[in-house]
Amino acid sequence: MRTLSALAVALALARPHDVSLGAVGQDRNGLRIVVVAGEDAVNIIQQRTAVAPVVEVRDENDQPVAGVVVRFAVRAGRGGTANGLSALSATTNAAGRATVPAFAPTTAGPLQIEVTAVNGSQTATATINQMSYRTAAEASRAQATQATRPERPGRSKAKWLGATAAVAAAGGATTYALSRERRPDPTINRFAPTWPYGVAGLTQFSFSLEVWNHSGNGLEVRWDLGDGTTLNGWGPPSHVYANPGTYTATVTVVDSNLSLRASTTVPVYGLTGTWTSDEGIVLLLEQAGQQLRGQSVGPRWPTCAVSGEVTSSFPPFSLGINQPNCRLSGGQGVGSVTYALSVSGDGRTLTGTLVESSPPGTAQVTLRRQ
Repeated sequence: MRTLSALAVALALARPHDVSLGAVGQDRNGLRIVVVAGEDAVNIIQQRTAVAPVVEVRDENDQPVAGVVVRFAVRAGRGGTANGLSALSATTNAAGRATVPAFAPTTAGPLQIEVTAVNGSQTATATINQMSYRTAAEASRAQATQATRPERPGRSKAKWLGATAAVAAAGGATTYALSRERRPDPTINRFAPTWPYGVAGLTQFSFSLEVWNHSGNGLEVRWDLGDGTTLNGWGPPSHVYANPGTYTATVTVVDSNLSLRASTTVPVYGLTGTWTSDEGIVLLLEQAGQQLRGQSVGPRWPTCAVSGEVTSSFPPFSLGINQPNCRLSGGQGVGSVTYALSVSGDGRTLTGTLVESSPPGTAQVTLRRQ
C-alpha cells in the first residue's frame, strides 16, 4: 500500500513520461530543453507550496549549453505568479541548467509554464504542466481516485505509474517512472540529487528517482536524507542541509515481496573559514545562509570589516564581498575593496577579481581555504 506520512502533505499520481527527466522541447536546429524538475508537480494553495521549475538546455550533440537566456512564463489565465510576476528569465549555468522561483498558484486547476530558450539564432520551447489544489486533502483524494481507476480492456496488468508530490515544509518534486516492460521484481533505475554539490544553509536539493515496477504490486517509498531527516511516502523531498558535510541520502522501495535500497552522495560545502592568497590577502568569513560577514587583511590595509552575500543558490556559486571605508596602511588615506568571486566545485578555492578604489586598480585573486 502507498502511504502518506505526516510530513508529506500532498500527493498525486501524474501522467506517464517516456523519459525520466520529463518533457523535452526541441527546435529544428537541434537546441532543446529538458525539464529536470517541476513537470507534473502538485501545488497546494492553502499551504502556499509550489515547485520551482528547473530546466536543462542541450545542443544538437546532447551537451549542456551555458549562458543561454531562458524565459519562464505562466500561460495567460492559468493562475500563478512568482514574486508577483507571471514571467521571469534566468541564464543557464555551467551545467546548462536554469531555474526561477516557484510560481505560486492563485487558483485551483492546471498550471502551465511556457519555457523558451534563445541561443543566437536558435530557439527551443517546452511546456511544464503542474496541478494546483486548494488543500492537501483534495490532492490526496485525487491520488486515491487515480490509483483505484480500473485499467482499460486489453492493457497489460504490469502498471505504468508516474508520481509527483509537494512537501509543505520544502516544496520539492521528483518524477517516478515505472516501466511497461515486464520483469519479476521492481528495480531502482536512477537515484540522484538535482545538484552535484551545494552550500550549507542555502542550496535546496531535490532528488530524481526512477523505479521500474513490473509486478503490479503497490510500492512504498522511504527516504533518509543522511542528516537525521526521514520521510515516508511518495513525496520526494526538497531539502536544505544546515551544516557542511558529505551526506549519504538513501531511498528504500518496498513491495509485498522485497525491499530495495539505493544511495547517493550529496556534497555540501560551507563558506565559513579562513581563505588566503599568495599575495598576502586573508579573508575570515562567517556564512549564515546567503549572507556573509567577517574581516579582511591585505598587504596595503590592516584588519577591516567586510560583508557580502552568495549571489546564487545553486552551482556554480558566486560571492560579492564589500570592504568599505578601510584606512590604508602607512597613512595612505581611506579606500574600499570589492571582491567578485566564484566557488570551485570542491569548495576549497575562491577565484575572481579584486577592485581597489585608492589607488584605482583591478587584480585577479585566488584564495584557498586553510
